[in-house]
Amino acid sequence: IVSSMPLTDYFMSMWKENQEKKIGYEYAVKSDIYGIFSLLLRSYMKYTIPDKQNLHRTRNVHKINEIIKYVEEHYQDEISLDDMANILNFNRFYFCRFFKEITGVTPAEYVNNFRIHQAISLMSGCPEMSVTSIALKCGFNDPNYFSRTFRSITGHTPRSYKAKLTL
Repeated sequence: IVSSMPLTDYFMSMWKENQEKKIGYEYAVKSDIYGIFSLLLRSYMKYTIPDKQNLHRTRNVHKINEIIKYVEEHYQDEISLDDMANILNFNRFYFCRFFKEITGVTPAEYVNNFRIHQAISLMSGCPEMSVTSIALKCGFNDPNYFSRTFRSITGHTPRSYKAKLTL
């Protein structure tokens, strides 16, 4: 399946580099290893995933990118599951399954993670802002929910995290 000539060249190059041990030979060997991995991956993709299925996966990634862009542009607003599902013309149940299958997290988890990371950026960039202001600016209408979510994602309360940043 994989052409033996390029693989042979990579192995010969690694052997030669290891024998001569010139400065930086370790990086040359690593480069050859990456070359072998890329050949194997390309071969795997070519022979195990049909073009039609690969095209389907590519389309799914583009669909998820639409949702990610939407979240990035609207994280300060209320974002409902229906809003996200409607972007792709999916019903909410299919959208949840689809999103989690592609990303590994639920849409709500993704939105909350994005908002918390925006809050962390605001904490470091605008230390004078209160935790409540940061919560509201990042799309959390309930400061208590913001605190619980922040703690579940970072392991710290927003106030203690902010205090560490100002030290």
